[in-house]
Amino acid sequence: MTTKMAGKLEMRGTCAGGHKDRYHLIVLQVVESDVTPELGLKTCLALNLVKRVYSVNVNQRTDGTEKSGETIEEESKYKHLFSGIGCMPGEYEIKVDPTVTPVVSPPRKIPHTLQNQVNEELDRMEQCGVIIKVEEPTQWVNPIVIVKKPNGTVRLCLDPRELNKAVLREHYPLKTVEEVAANVGTAKVFSTLDAASGFYQINLAEQSTWLTTFNTPYGRYKFERLPFGIHLYFGTTKDKKLSVDASSYGLGARFLQEQQHIVYSSRYLNRSEKNYAQIEKEMLGIVETDHKPLESLFKKPLSSVPPRLQRMMLKVQQYDIVVSYRPGIELYIADILSRAVTATQDMENDVDEFEVHAIDSVPISLQNASQFKRETDNDGVLAKLKQTVMDGLMAS
Repeated sequence: MTTKMAGKLEMRGTCAGGHKDRYHLIVLQVVESDVTPELGLKTCLALNLVKRVYSVNVNQRTDGTEKSGETIEEESKYKHLFSGIGCMPGEYEIKVDPTVTPVVSPPRKIPHTLQNQVNEELDRMEQCGVIIKVEEPTQWVNPIVIVKKPNGTVRLCLDPRELNKAVLREHYPLKTVEEVAANVGTAKVFSTLDAASGFYQINLAEQSTWLTTFNTPYGRYKFERLPFGIHLYFGTTKDKKLSVDASSYGLGARFLQEQQHIVYSSRYLNRSEKNYAQIEKEMLGIVETDHKPLESLFKKPLSSVPPRLQRMMLKVQQYDIVVSYRPGIELYIADILSRAVTATQDMENDVDEFEVHAIDSVPISLQNASQFKRETDNDGVLAKLKQTVMDGLMAS
Protein backbone atom coordinates (compact mmCIF):
# COMPACT_ATOMS: atom_id res chain seq x y z
CA MET A 1 0.00 0.00 0.00
CA THR A 2 1.27 3.49 -0.87
CA THR A 3 0.16 6.74 0.80
CA LYS A 4 1.00 10.35 0.04
CA MET A 5 2.29 11.10 3.55
CA ALA A 6 4.15 7.91 4.52
CA GLY A 7 5.05 6.48 1.12
CA LYS A 8 5.09 2.69 0.63
CA LEU A 9 3.86 0.64 3.60
CA GLU A 10 4.08 -3.11 4.14
CA MET A 11 0.68 -4.73 4.73
CA ARG A 12 0.24 -7.12 7.69
CA GLY A 13 -3.44 -7.97 7.28
CA THR A 14 -6.97 -6.60 7.72
CA CYS A 15 -9.60 -6.56 10.47
CA ALA A 16 -13.17 -5.34 11.09
CA GLY A 17 -14.00 -2.55 13.53
CA GLY A 18 -16.70 -0.38 15.07
CA HIS A 19 -17.16 2.68 17.25
CA LYS A 20 -18.95 2.87 20.62
CA ASP A 21 -22.32 1.09 20.30
CA ARG A 22 -22.33 1.20 16.51
CA TYR A 23 -20.87 -1.68 14.51
CA HIS A 24 -20.01 -1.44 10.85
CA LEU A 25 -18.12 -3.77 8.56
CA ILE A 26 -15.05 -1.63 7.99
CA VAL A 27 -11.88 -2.99 6.48
CA LEU A 28 -8.85 -1.64 8.36
CA GLN A 29 -5.43 -1.98 6.78
CA VAL A 30 -2.84 -3.13 9.35
CA VAL A 31 0.75 -2.02 8.74
CA GLU A 32 3.97 -2.44 10.67
CA SER A 33 5.03 1.22 10.76
CA ASP A 34 4.91 4.17 13.15
CA VAL A 35 2.28 6.18 11.29
CA THR A 36 -0.81 8.13 12.30
CA PRO A 37 -4.01 6.05 11.92
CA GLU A 38 -6.35 7.49 9.33
CA LEU A 39 -10.05 7.07 8.52
CA GLY A 40 -11.59 8.01 5.20
CA LEU A 41 -14.58 10.31 4.78
CA LYS A 42 -17.07 7.49 4.09
CA THR A 43 -15.95 5.63 7.23
CA CYS A 44 -16.20 8.78 9.38
CA LEU A 45 -19.72 9.42 8.08
CA ALA A 46 -20.76 5.82 8.71
CA LEU A 47 -19.51 5.94 12.30
CA ASN A 48 -21.11 9.35 12.82
CA LEU A 49 -17.72 10.87 13.66
CA VAL A 50 -18.40 13.83 11.39
CA LYS A 51 -21.70 15.22 10.20
CA ARG A 52 -22.51 17.64 7.42
CA VAL A 53 -25.16 20.16 8.52
CA TYR A 54 -27.18 21.53 5.61
CA SER A 55 -29.52 23.77 7.60
CA VAL A 56 -29.95 25.02 11.15
CA ASN A 57 -33.24 25.43 13.01
CA VAL A 58 -32.85 28.38 15.38
CA ASN A 59 -34.98 26.60 17.97
CA GLN A 60 -32.96 23.38 17.86
CA ARG A 61 -29.51 22.35 18.99
CA THR A 62 -27.15 20.66 16.54
CA ASP A 63 -28.20 17.26 17.94
CA GLY A 64 -31.85 17.95 17.00
CA THR A 65 -33.19 18.53 20.55
CA GLU A 66 -35.26 21.61 21.33
CA LYS A 67 -33.55 24.60 22.96
CA SER A 68 -34.71 25.80 26.35
CA GLY A 69 -36.55 29.08 26.78
CA GLU A 70 -33.54 30.47 28.63
CA THR A 71 -31.25 29.74 25.67
CA ILE A 72 -33.63 31.35 23.18
CA GLU A 73 -33.96 34.42 25.41
CA GLU A 74 -30.16 34.71 25.62
CA GLU A 75 -29.83 34.52 21.85
CA SER A 76 -32.46 37.22 21.37
CA LYS A 77 -30.07 39.71 23.00
CA TYR A 78 -27.88 39.48 19.88
CA LYS A 79 -30.67 39.45 17.34
CA HIS A 80 -29.50 42.83 16.00
CA LEU A 81 -26.31 41.20 14.76
CA PHE A 82 -28.28 39.09 12.30
CA SER A 83 -30.37 41.81 10.61
CA GLY A 84 -29.53 44.75 8.38
CA ILE A 85 -25.98 45.72 7.37
CA GLY A 86 -23.35 45.88 10.10
CA CYS A 87 -20.56 48.42 10.38
CA MET A 88 -16.99 47.83 11.52
CA PRO A 89 -15.25 50.51 13.61
CA GLY A 90 -12.90 52.88 11.82
CA GLU A 91 -12.74 53.75 8.12
CA TYR A 92 -10.68 52.83 5.10
CA GLU A 93 -8.82 55.28 2.87
CA ILE A 94 -8.26 54.43 -0.80
CA LYS A 95 -4.86 55.85 -1.77
CA VAL A 96 -4.37 56.72 -5.45
CA ASP A 97 -1.45 57.73 -7.64
CA PRO A 98 -1.98 61.46 -8.40
CA THR A 99 -0.10 61.12 -11.72
CA VAL A 100 -2.83 58.87 -13.15
CA THR A 101 -5.41 60.81 -15.18
CA PRO A 102 -8.94 60.40 -13.72
CA VAL A 103 -11.56 58.81 -15.97
CA VAL A 104 -15.21 59.86 -16.27
CA SER A 105 -17.31 57.03 -17.71
CA PRO A 106 -20.76 57.67 -19.24
CA PRO A 107 -23.82 55.84 -17.88
CA ARG A 108 -24.47 52.45 -19.43
CA LYS A 109 -27.83 51.55 -20.87
CA ILE A 110 -30.09 49.41 -18.68
CA PRO A 111 -32.57 46.93 -20.25
CA HIS A 112 -36.09 48.28 -20.07
CA THR A 113 -37.32 45.23 -18.15
CA LEU A 114 -34.76 45.86 -15.39
CA GLN A 115 -35.13 49.62 -14.98
CA ASN A 116 -37.71 49.47 -12.19
CA GLN A 117 -35.67 46.93 -10.25
CA VAL A 118 -32.51 49.03 -10.61
CA ASN A 119 -34.36 52.09 -9.35
CA GLU A 120 -35.66 50.15 -6.36
CA GLU A 121 -32.18 48.81 -5.56
CA LEU A 122 -30.70 52.31 -5.73
CA ASP A 123 -33.37 53.51 -3.29
CA ARG A 124 -32.73 50.56 -0.96
CA MET A 125 -28.97 51.12 -0.94
CA GLU A 126 -29.50 54.83 -0.29
CA GLN A 127 -31.84 54.10 2.63
CA CYS A 128 -29.27 51.67 4.10
CA GLY A 129 -26.58 54.34 3.97
CA VAL A 130 -24.45 52.42 1.49
CA ILE A 131 -24.67 55.11 -1.24
CA ILE A 132 -25.72 58.76 -1.44
CA LYS A 133 -26.70 60.99 -4.36
CA VAL A 134 -24.02 63.20 -5.93
CA GLU A 135 -24.86 66.56 -7.49
CA GLU A 136 -21.46 68.27 -7.74
CA PRO A 137 -18.72 67.53 -10.31
CA THR A 138 -16.25 64.73 -9.46
CA GLN A 139 -12.92 63.76 -11.02
CA TRP A 140 -13.67 60.04 -11.10
CA VAL A 141 -16.92 58.55 -12.41
CA ASN A 142 -17.15 54.75 -12.67
CA PRO A 143 -19.64 52.65 -14.64
CA ILE A 144 -21.74 49.93 -13.03
CA VAL A 145 -22.80 46.44 -14.05
CA ILE A 146 -26.27 45.07 -13.35
CA VAL A 147 -26.26 41.41 -12.23
CA LYS A 148 -29.52 39.55 -11.80
CA LYS A 149 -29.47 37.19 -8.82
CA PRO A 150 -31.12 33.74 -8.76
CA ASN A 151 -33.90 35.05 -6.47
CA GLY A 152 -34.98 37.54 -9.15
CA THR A 153 -33.53 40.69 -7.54
CA VAL A 154 -30.64 42.68 -9.00
CA ARG A 155 -27.19 43.54 -7.66
CA LEU A 156 -25.45 46.77 -8.62
CA CYS A 157 -21.72 46.14 -9.04
CA LEU A 158 -19.12 48.86 -9.44
CA ASP A 159 -16.81 48.41 -12.42
CA PRO A 160 -13.68 50.22 -11.13
CA ARG A 161 -11.16 48.87 -13.61
CA GLU A 162 -9.97 52.35 -14.61
CA LEU A 163 -9.82 53.44 -10.95
CA ASN A 164 -7.87 50.31 -10.02
CA LYS A 165 -5.08 51.41 -12.36
CA ALA A 166 -4.53 54.37 -10.04
CA VAL A 167 -5.01 52.62 -6.69
CA LEU A 168 -1.84 52.28 -4.60
CA ARG A 169 -1.98 48.80 -3.12
CA GLU A 170 -0.84 48.10 0.40
CA HIS A 171 1.56 45.22 0.95
CA TYR A 172 -0.03 43.17 3.66
CA PRO A 173 1.08 39.55 4.13
CA LEU A 174 -1.87 37.18 4.37
CA LYS A 175 -1.60 33.97 6.36
CA THR A 176 -1.38 30.76 4.39
CA VAL A 177 -3.72 27.80 4.93
CA GLU A 178 -0.83 25.92 6.55
CA GLU A 179 -0.22 28.74 9.07
CA VAL A 180 -3.89 28.88 10.01
CA ALA A 181 -4.14 25.10 10.31
CA ALA A 182 -1.14 25.02 12.67
CA ASN A 183 -3.01 27.26 15.13
CA VAL A 184 -6.20 25.17 15.26
CA GLY A 185 -4.66 21.76 15.86
CA THR A 186 -6.50 21.18 19.15
CA ALA A 187 -9.86 22.61 18.02
CA LYS A 188 -12.84 20.25 17.98
CA VAL A 189 -15.70 22.51 16.83
CA PHE A 190 -15.52 24.61 13.67
CA SER A 191 -18.11 27.26 12.78
CA THR A 192 -18.49 29.31 9.65
CA LEU A 193 -19.99 32.80 9.70
CA ASP A 194 -20.69 34.78 6.54
CA ALA A 195 -20.80 38.55 6.95
CA ALA A 196 -23.90 39.94 5.23
CA SER A 197 -22.71 42.28 2.45
CA GLY A 198 -19.24 42.04 3.99
CA PHE A 199 -17.60 44.87 2.01
CA TYR A 200 -20.43 47.23 2.90
CA GLN A 201 -19.56 46.83 6.58
CA ILE A 202 -16.41 48.94 6.10
CA ASN A 203 -16.75 52.73 6.19
CA LEU A 204 -14.88 54.77 3.59
CA ALA A 205 -12.95 57.92 4.48
CA GLU A 206 -14.71 61.03 3.15
CA GLN A 207 -12.06 61.81 0.51
CA SER A 208 -12.23 58.20 -0.70
CA THR A 209 -16.00 58.20 -1.21
CA TRP A 210 -15.64 60.60 -4.15
CA LEU A 211 -13.41 58.10 -5.94
CA THR A 212 -16.29 55.61 -6.00
CA THR A 213 -18.75 57.91 -7.74
CA PHE A 214 -20.72 55.98 -10.37
CA ASN A 215 -23.02 56.91 -13.19
CA THR A 216 -26.57 55.69 -13.82
CA PRO A 217 -29.35 56.88 -16.16
CA TYR A 218 -30.97 58.28 -13.00
CA GLY A 219 -28.02 60.39 -11.85
CA ARG A 220 -24.73 59.93 -10.07
CA TYR A 221 -24.13 58.30 -6.69
CA LYS A 222 -21.11 57.55 -4.53
CA PHE A 223 -20.40 54.77 -2.05
CA GLU A 224 -20.17 55.60 1.64
CA ARG A 225 -19.13 51.99 2.33
CA LEU A 226 -16.39 50.02 0.60
CA PRO A 227 -17.65 48.57 -2.71
CA PHE A 228 -16.56 45.18 -4.01
CA GLY A 229 -13.88 45.21 -6.71
CA ILE A 230 -11.47 47.85 -5.42
CA HIS A 231 -7.87 46.58 -5.33
CA LEU A 232 -6.86 46.81 -1.67
CA TYR A 233 -3.86 44.59 -0.94
CA PHE A 234 -2.02 41.42 -1.81
CA GLY A 235 0.21 39.13 0.19
CA THR A 236 3.68 39.52 -1.33
CA THR A 237 5.62 41.47 -3.91
CA LYS A 238 7.17 38.36 -5.46
CA ASP A 239 6.15 37.50 -9.02
CA LYS A 240 3.34 34.95 -9.13
CA LYS A 241 1.91 33.02 -12.06
CA LEU A 242 -1.07 30.70 -12.38
CA SER A 243 -1.08 28.46 -15.46
CA VAL A 244 -4.45 26.88 -16.21
CA ASP A 245 -6.14 24.69 -18.78
CA ALA A 246 -9.59 23.21 -19.26
CA SER A 247 -10.54 19.96 -20.93
CA SER A 248 -14.09 18.90 -21.77
CA TYR A 249 -14.49 17.40 -18.29
CA GLY A 250 -11.90 18.96 -15.94
CA LEU A 251 -9.70 21.89 -14.90
CA GLY A 252 -5.96 21.80 -14.26
CA ALA A 253 -3.65 24.42 -12.78
CA ARG A 254 -0.14 24.98 -11.48
CA PHE A 255 0.94 27.92 -9.32
CA LEU A 256 4.46 29.34 -9.66
CA GLN A 257 6.34 31.95 -7.66
CA GLU A 258 9.55 33.35 -9.14
CA GLN A 259 9.37 30.49 -11.70
CA GLN A 260 9.35 27.85 -8.94
CA HIS A 261 6.46 25.40 -8.68
CA ILE A 262 4.49 25.88 -5.45
CA VAL A 263 1.36 23.77 -5.87
CA TYR A 264 -0.64 21.79 -8.44
CA SER A 265 -4.40 21.39 -8.57
CA SER A 266 -7.16 19.85 -10.67
CA ARG A 267 -10.86 19.22 -10.35
CA TYR A 268 -13.74 17.59 -12.19
CA LEU A 269 -16.42 19.70 -13.90
CA ASN A 270 -19.95 19.13 -12.68
CA ARG A 271 -22.80 18.53 -15.13
CA SER A 272 -23.66 22.24 -15.39
CA GLU A 273 -20.05 23.26 -16.01
CA LYS A 274 -19.61 20.62 -18.72
CA ASN A 275 -22.25 22.50 -20.73
CA TYR A 276 -20.25 25.73 -20.62
CA ALA A 277 -18.73 27.03 -23.85
CA GLN A 278 -14.97 26.42 -24.00
CA ILE A 279 -14.13 30.06 -23.29
CA GLU A 280 -16.29 29.84 -20.14
CA LYS A 281 -14.51 26.67 -19.01
CA GLU A 282 -11.16 28.38 -19.51
CA MET A 283 -12.41 31.39 -17.54
CA LEU A 284 -13.11 29.11 -14.57
CA GLY A 285 -9.37 28.68 -14.24
CA ILE A 286 -7.58 31.92 -15.27
CA VAL A 287 -4.71 33.46 -15.39
CA GLU A 288 -2.17 32.13 -17.93
CA THR A 289 -4.14 30.28 -20.60
CA ASP A 290 -3.81 28.68 -24.03
CA HIS A 291 -7.22 30.10 -24.98
CA LYS A 292 -6.39 33.24 -26.98
CA PRO A 293 -9.88 34.89 -26.80
CA LEU A 294 -9.57 35.21 -23.00
CA GLU A 295 -6.64 37.60 -23.34
CA SER A 296 -8.67 40.10 -25.37
CA LEU A 297 -11.76 39.52 -23.23
CA PHE A 298 -10.16 41.32 -20.27
CA LYS A 299 -9.50 44.38 -22.42
CA LYS A 300 -13.21 44.87 -23.16
CA PRO A 301 -15.69 46.90 -21.07
CA LEU A 302 -17.38 44.63 -18.55
CA SER A 303 -20.83 45.54 -19.89
CA SER A 304 -19.98 44.12 -23.35
CA VAL A 305 -19.07 40.68 -22.02
CA PRO A 306 -21.64 37.80 -22.11
CA PRO A 307 -23.56 37.36 -18.81
CA ARG A 308 -21.87 34.22 -17.45
CA LEU A 309 -18.38 35.50 -18.26
CA GLN A 310 -19.40 38.84 -16.77
CA ARG A 311 -20.17 37.16 -13.45
CA MET A 312 -16.86 35.28 -13.48
CA MET A 313 -14.94 38.48 -14.21
CA LEU A 314 -16.71 40.23 -11.36
CA LYS A 315 -15.54 37.44 -9.07
CA VAL A 316 -11.85 37.98 -9.91
CA GLN A 317 -12.10 41.77 -10.14
CA GLN A 318 -10.76 42.20 -6.59
CA TYR A 319 -7.41 40.72 -7.69
CA ASP A 320 -4.68 42.49 -9.63
CA ILE A 321 -4.27 40.04 -12.49
CA VAL A 322 -2.91 40.18 -16.01
CA VAL A 323 -4.27 37.49 -18.32
CA SER A 324 -1.74 36.33 -20.90
CA TYR A 325 -1.87 33.81 -23.74
CA ARG A 326 0.64 30.99 -24.15
CA PRO A 327 0.51 28.23 -26.78
CA GLY A 328 -0.92 24.96 -25.51
CA ILE A 329 2.37 23.16 -26.14
CA GLU A 330 3.94 25.29 -23.37
CA LEU A 331 1.15 24.56 -20.86
CA TYR A 332 1.52 20.78 -20.94
CA ILE A 333 1.42 20.41 -17.14
CA ALA A 334 -1.90 22.26 -16.75
CA ASP A 335 -3.22 20.34 -19.77
CA ILE A 336 -2.31 16.97 -18.21
CA LEU A 337 -3.85 17.98 -14.87
CA SER A 338 -7.10 19.04 -16.55
CA ARG A 339 -7.44 15.50 -17.95
CA ALA A 340 -6.15 13.65 -14.87
CA VAL A 341 -9.38 14.04 -12.91
CA THR A 342 -11.96 11.46 -11.88
CA ALA A 343 -15.68 11.60 -11.27
CA THR A 344 -15.16 10.10 -7.81
CA GLN A 345 -14.46 13.54 -6.38
CA ASP A 346 -17.23 15.36 -4.49
CA MET A 347 -19.76 16.25 -7.18
CA GLU A 348 -22.56 16.99 -4.73
CA ASN A 349 -22.63 20.71 -5.50
CA ASP A 350 -23.87 20.16 -9.05
CA VAL A 351 -25.24 23.66 -9.63
CA ASP A 352 -24.45 26.40 -12.10
CA GLU A 353 -22.71 28.91 -9.83
CA PHE A 354 -22.75 31.48 -12.62
CA GLU A 355 -26.39 31.09 -13.53
CA VAL A 356 -27.38 33.25 -16.46
CA HIS A 357 -30.70 35.09 -16.60
CA ALA A 358 -30.32 36.65 -20.04
CA ILE A 359 -33.67 35.24 -21.17
CA ASP A 360 -35.40 37.16 -18.35
CA SER A 361 -34.53 40.45 -20.04
CA VAL A 362 -35.95 39.38 -23.41
CA PRO A 363 -39.68 39.85 -24.14
CA ILE A 364 -40.31 36.20 -25.03
CA SER A 365 -42.38 33.47 -23.41
CA LEU A 366 -40.80 30.29 -22.06
CA GLN A 367 -42.84 28.32 -24.64
CA ASN A 368 -41.34 30.30 -27.52
CA ALA A 369 -37.87 30.10 -25.96
CA SER A 370 -38.16 26.29 -25.83
CA GLN A 371 -39.27 26.28 -29.46
CA PHE A 372 -36.21 28.35 -30.46
CA LYS A 373 -33.99 25.82 -28.69
CA ARG A 374 -35.64 22.86 -30.45
CA GLU A 375 -35.43 24.49 -33.86
CA THR A 376 -31.77 25.38 -33.28
CA ASP A 377 -30.96 21.75 -32.51
CA ASN A 378 -32.88 20.61 -35.62
CA ASP A 379 -31.09 23.06 -37.92
CA GLY A 380 -27.93 21.47 -39.35
CA VAL A 381 -25.87 24.68 -39.57
CA LEU A 382 -26.91 26.07 -36.20
CA ALA A 383 -26.45 22.70 -34.50
CA LYS A 384 -22.90 22.50 -35.86
CA LEU A 385 -22.20 26.08 -34.76
CA LYS A 386 -23.51 25.31 -31.26
CA GLN A 387 -21.28 22.22 -31.02
CA THR A 388 -18.28 24.26 -32.18
CA VAL A 389 -18.89 26.90 -29.50
CA MET A 390 -19.40 24.30 -26.77
CA ASP A 391 -16.31 22.27 -27.67
CA GLY A 392 -14.06 25.25 -28.32
CA LEU A 393 -12.88 23.95 -31.69
CA MET A 394 -12.32 27.51 -32.93
CA ALA A 395 -9.92 28.27 -30.06
CA SER A 396 -6.85 27.50 -32.14
